[in-house]
Amino acid sequence: MNLKPKKKKKTRSILFGAAMGGIVACWVYSGNYVFTGLFAAMTVLGQLEYYRMVMNAGIYPARRISVLGSSTTFLAALFIPNLHQICLPIFSLWAMVWFLTM
Repeated sequence: MNLKPKKKKKTRSILFGAAMGGIVACWVYSGNYVFTGLFAAMTVLGQLEYYRMVMNAGIYPARRISVLGSSTTFLAALFIPNLHQICLPIFSLWAMVWFLTM
């Protein structure tokens, strides 16, 4: 029985986990602007990937309004934290109006 591949995989997993831990720690402690920018970028990319899958199934969501709404929520939380919770209801209302008038 050959144990070398198993040991190599274990070492690679440990190194990958340590690297990811370091990257995430740097991201979290990087400051408000960098953290918000990266978090918003990940959210937008995730939303667009989801919308692409849904559109392949023949359903067309309100993707521009939704992406704009989530981005605005992050930016409002960064710059005007007292008002950021109003962004979700406003953009939800816009999305519903879009669906009703579509």
